[in-house]
Amino acid sequence: MKKLISVFILVALIFASVFNVSAADIFFEGFEDADWAARGWYKEDSKAYPELSTEMSRTGNASLRLIGEFPVLQTEVKNEYLNKVIEVWLYDDGITNDSNGVLLMYDVTEAGVLAVGIRESISTTHYVIRLGPSSAFEETNVPRSQGWQRLVVDFSTPETVKVWINDVMVLEADEVIWGEGRNDIDVGDHWASESSGGFYMDDFRIYEGPYVPGQDSGAVVTNEESAVSGAMDTTDAGADISVADTTPAPAVERQASPRTSDSSFMFFAIFIMALGISIVALKKMKRIK
Repeated sequence: MKKLISVFILVALIFASVFNVSAADIFFEGFEDADWAARGWYKEDSKAYPELSTEMSRTGNASLRLIGEFPVLQTEVKNEYLNKVIEVWLYDDGITNDSNGVLLMYDVTEAGVLAVGIRESISTTHYVIRLGPSSAFEETNVPRSQGWQRLVVDFSTPETVKVWINDVMVLEADEVIWGEGRNDIDVGDHWASESSGGFYMDDFRIYEGPYVPGQDSGAVVTNEESAVSGAMDTTDAGADISVADTTPAPAVERQASPRTSDSSFMFFAIFIMALGISIVALKKMKRIK
């Protein structure tokens, strides 16, 4: 029995590596409807709910459009969200329009805030990162580009945080404790009194880590409305902003929230395959003896 278990574990690990299996989402928000409270989202009194838009989406039929007065969604941090990976996709129109779009968390250590994304008062040409007070905002080495940008914050290593933008690590910090004090996760624009509507957010996820750059994040789908043709308007920015490939891919129906069916099926399939191979291997080992 011990040999069977050992062979099974080895085969399962090999299959998991080959098929790049990741755990099911602990929380998934596709921004498909505006019944925010039912799914645990709320807003500060001084801010507005972002607009649900069908003009742009990474997957499914809608996304969160950052338009109006301080458009921000917040969700309270639950214990099961701690020591996990938090991810969201941000659509950047590449235009300098005095707007912002960030994934933001309170309170990360005594410093206060961790934020990653776009803040044009800091940089119009590159994405920004912040760990601490407002004065801690810094320009990253990742240039802005037109299209969907992947923002990932990984708390899975105790007292450590790692942040990626499009799989480029832009921050790694130790002695970081998240979950004490104010506990919110925010998506949106905290600073523009009239956000222009050029930025969108989609596919917010919380899942088990650690995050591995390039790992699967669900179907990468851009509907026809998500493809923006023509050159980026950089008149105001005066900046050299690269343009990402926006060739449209076929749209598919968004998975339900939370999205677990695909992962569950894959784990079950791997379990069956690994068990079968393990039994065959053990029988052959006995014959050799």
